[in-house]
Amino acid sequence: MPINPFTDKSLHYQVHLEVNLKGDEFIFGFINISHISYNKLEELFRDQ
Repeated sequence: MPINPFTDKSLHYQVHLEVNLKGDEFIFGFINISHISYNKLEELFRDQ
């Protein structure tokens, strides 16, 4: 887990994935994906 160099406390990130219907400009909803590790997210979205 990353550490803040100024406070020596753990850093926590909250990540939301926007969901919409294909071709639609309006956001349908959000999914909290904070529990997925950064390495796995990088693997999933590498080609994009």
